Amino acid sequence: MKKLYLLSVILSGIFIQQSFAQSVAHDRCARLANGLNLNNWMEDYWSAVYNPSPTRFTRADIVKMKAAGMRSLRLPVCFALLTDTLPPYNVDTTHAVYSLIDSVIQWAQDYDMMLIIDNHHAWDIYNENWRQKIDRFSHAWSVIAY
Repeated sequence: MKKLYLLSVILSGIFIQQSFAQSVAHDRCARLANGLNLNNWMEDYWSAVYNPSPTRFTRADIVKMKAAGMRSLRLPVCFALLTDTLPPYNVDTTHAVYSLIDSVIQWAQDYDMMLIIDNHHAWDIYNENWRQKIDRFSHAWSVIAY
């Protein structure tokens, strides 16, 4: 009987822990509410030259999105295209894309919107090669997040 009781306590604890984790994730997602993807702008990895248009999305677009009930924005960016492929993995922080990102951050703050900056495309990291690629990826994020 004690074993059955112990097993039920353990299983209950696992269920409660999983339920809590799911509720935390659900709460975070719920706060995002309605949102839009600012796509085909800064994830333009297919172009011969990575040079996102400064007018693809503007403050006026964000105002319209907010007026339409949007509360969050997703901004996919190809940071891999700004990071050298060989050590020391320099990151081109002078690229115009950073001022565009700064603009979107400011707009999101100005209109009380949540912003997800998505490290998108062009990272050729897979299960088989991640150990060889992690230094480049880690260095890029240490520079970008600074």
